[in-house]
Amino acid sequence: MTPQSASSEKSTSLFHETTVTILRNPLVLFLFVFLALMQACALTVVFLSHSEPIGSLLGPIIRRFWGDRFLHYPDNFLLLPKLFSYAEMAVITVAGLVITGITIQLIASAREREHSSTIVTAFWGTLQRYFGLLFIWLCIFFALRYGARAVLDFLPNRLPLHFAGLLGVFLMMQMLTAFLFPAIILSGKKYWKSVSEGLGLALTNMPRLFLLLVLPVGLSVALSYLKTMSPLVSQNNPDMVLVILYGSIVVSTAVDLFITSATAILYLKVRNSK
Repeated sequence: MTPQSASSEKSTSLFHETTVTILRNPLVLFLFVFLALMQACALTVVFLSHSEPIGSLLGPIIRRFWGDRFLHYPDNFLLLPKLFSYAEMAVITVAGLVITGITIQLIASAREREHSSTIVTAFWGTLQRYFGLLFIWLCIFFALRYGARAVLDFLPNRLPLHFAGLLGVFLMMQMLTAFLFPAIILSGKKYWKSVSEGLGLALTNMPRLFLLLVLPVGLSVALSYLKTMSPLVSQNNPDMVLVILYGSIVVSTAVDLFITSATAILYLKVRNSK
């Protein structure tokens, strides 16, 4: 068996392990469904920014920064993806990081006795590490933002090239940082030692991480394109923008659930094999 086929077989096994672990721990699934509902509520709020009572709060902000036209049909749908991106970031910052930390602890608890956790202990444990998680997440966010912008400015204005470039940036960043959250939550070490461990384990497991993450990250990049371009895709039917954004919540939640669970499981495996 070649090293490539062995890595592929391990990745297939990890896909199966992740699925089984999630199905055997419905609380993990519930947490991400709750996160999706929060995002759906945020999308509903920004969609209704042109009508009362929400309009009295968000209307002046939209009018000030983007203009009055975006408070009226159908131009309100042109701005909706951008507004939702801000609302989505707020939800992830406030609730998404906490749910990610809880999930990592519940996954570890399901697989190893030494990490026995209830949702209450997992919640408090995550709160104690929240600002460390937030710092890493913000670093990743801005690195992706400016890295993606640099790649798009460098490449010719062709969609396939842009997609490939963004996929490369997002995939490399996801691979490098795949073990940071699990290490911060589970290693029991001080913050910077946890970060160092997470980076070190990622660098020594790049082939496995590539095979594990290339499909979900590719789906995330494609979804980002669809959300950004939804007003153009839906020119003849502006209401489809809202349908696309609600659908994106479902898909992105499933991708985030898989990546969070799978990287936590793989982190436990490679750490224990040292």
